[in-house]
Amino acid sequence: MVDTKVEARGRVLVALRCIEDAQSLLSSACQELSSITGGASVDHRRVLALYDKIKAEWYRIDERFRKNGHKYDLDATNAEAFAKLLGNLRKDGH
Repeated sequence: MVDTKVEARGRVLVALRCIEDAQSLLSSACQELSSITGGASVDHRRVLALYDKIKAEWYRIDERFRKNGHKYDLDATNAEAFAKLLGNLRKDGH
């Protein structure tokens, strides 16, 4: 039997790591842009605002995951594709 709930929870954790990576990149971009003067279009505060929105979204997803993660499951299309992938791996001896 394929446990799609475990796979769904794993995908949420990967997504949270990706969001953390995005935050890190935006933080680096802010540091680089904050040292630039002389151009109205170079405003690190806009990137910082984006960073703050992404950080807030990370917390929202994480909170929901902690409260309801046990209910998460793959949608029908992804569950079917996941089952097929596992079937192929088993057939190939993995």
